[in-house]
Amino acid sequence: MGYNYGGMTVQITEPGLGLEDSIALAIIAGLLSLLPVMILFWVYYMREKQPTVPGRAIVKFFTLGAAAVGLSLAMEYAEQWAWYRFSPNTIHFFYAQNVAYDSILYVLLAFLVQLLFVALAEEGFKYLLMRRALSRTADADQLIDGVQLGFAVGLGFAFLENTIYFLDLFSQYQFSTLVVVFFLRFLYSTFGHMTFGGVMGYLMMRGLVHPTERKRYIRLAFLVPWLLHAIFNFLLDTNMSFFLPPLLALAFFFFWSWWHDGQFFQLHVLHGRRLKYPVAQKRATAEAFKGARTIEVLPSAKACPNCFTPIAPDAAACKACGMKFLKKQVPKKFPFMPLPQEK
Repeated sequence: MGYNYGGMTVQITEPGLGLEDSIALAIIAGLLSLLPVMILFWVYYMREKQPTVPGRAIVKFFTLGAAAVGLSLAMEYAEQWAWYRFSPNTIHFFYAQNVAYDSILYVLLAFLVQLLFVALAEEGFKYLLMRRALSRTADADQLIDGVQLGFAVGLGFAFLENTIYFLDLFSQYQFSTLVVVFFLRFLYSTFGHMTFGGVMGYLMMRGLVHPTERKRYIRLAFLVPWLLHAIFNFLLDTNMSFFLPPLLALAFFFFWSWWHDGQFFQLHVLHGRRLKYPVAQKRATAEAFKGARTIEVLPSAKACPNCFTPIAPDAAACKACGMKFLKKQVPKKFPFMPLPQEK
């Protein structure tokens, strides 16, 4: 009993392997896949003294990423079946096996296969699951939160995908290539899915908090990772993987710059309400906010115009979002409205 995934057939039980041996190999494959995930979790999440996203949200989005593997497997299997049904002589293009890339047509076909079949299935399901979860969670209120939750989705996907890949190696007794494959999957696949998820989370979070261009960023949250994933797989299939290290290094540079950009740590949501103006840093009290904005309000205002929290008449700043108030002076007399005569 087995199933096909990206051109490789994974068998859980094979002649010569008992149930206990299969379970042991599955556990070993899972641990091998979990190791790079834990390393990247430590680098990008556990080193924070005060993580901006709670651990339960990381686990939830990690699980969603793993669930996307099962959905994409089903879709890719259906695509494989349909291709074989209508054109069995060209099924090798679907797996990028035994294809001579000596013509522009074959190169273009290889890219379209990755774009319209593999990348579409994997990034499409990640996008659908992440958009639904991110729009309903109360744990994301900064742009950097979207990046971290996107990392979790990508790592969850890479974890289960690598586990399936290692199971395939074990079932074929290819233990001699295990070390090389492990490092290649760690450097390419794991960090690649992490990159796609981080970009998706950033653009999706930006769309959810943007006041005027929500639809634009939400669309880009799917289109950009989809295209990046197709290019990534295309370079692997056409033996041009030497382009991947500089591309992944460029992605690492962007993530590093985001981590040191104060705008990514601005608070956009407070108590479930989207702020009209983001505040500089997330802290427990208003006094701890640094570089808070100033907004003009009427002396009679009873609520903060940024987060709608009730305020005192003589309040100089909002205790919830830290917004400073500049009291607007209202003239006592209007030339077009005479004041009532006192009796």
